[in-house]
Amino acid sequence: LAIGGLYAYGRPSEGGQPPPAFPGERIRTQLLPPAFTLDDHQGRPVSSPKAGGGRVTLVTGVYALCSTTCPEILLQIKDLIAGLSPDRRARLDVLALSLNPDYDTTELMARIAEGYSLPYPQFRYANGGTRVMIPLLRDFQFAARRNPATGLVDHANLFILIDANGRIAYRFNLDQRHRPWLIAAVESLTDEAIEGRP
Repeated sequence: LAIGGLYAYGRPSEGGQPPPAFPGERIRTQLLPPAFTLDDHQGRPVSSPKAGGGRVTLVTGVYALCSTTCPEILLQIKDLIAGLSPDRRARLDVLALSLNPDYDTTELMARIAEGYSLPYPQFRYANGGTRVMIPLLRDFQFAARRNPATGLVDHANLFILIDANGRIAYRFNLDQRHRPWLIAAVESLTDEAIEGRP
């Protein structure tokens, strides 16, 4: 799933200038995401986005004990949802994959979702147990490794956007330079879904 070119576009520009405008189609991909069926924080099944379903899915990864970047990810998602127009918001689903499947129980995941006031079922925090999650995270390229010194999980901070045709369109990281690109990409993809464009 490696996406060439994205990080080159996201590098800081000379002299502290603002980042370039969202490159749009120049960095868009058409990759198939891995298939999965998991259980969300309400104990209900959640599966891979369906092609032609008319919805855009934002996939990220978090875990309940994380006190560093995961709160930033969840707050950014909350702000993103709140900032969308009602039509765009109605076309967006958000899926947070557990990066600590041994520990993230349904109750803990529900507590996190409720603590951030993330709307259900638009936002779903999901786990499938270690045997399912480890290969799924690897296939999505969420590098996650337990630090033996701290017991915490060192992990990639990613936002992966799956378009209404069920293809991975964009991949961003938790970087202030990528934040406006993520918003622009969500708006563009949800507009496509509203208009029924391929």
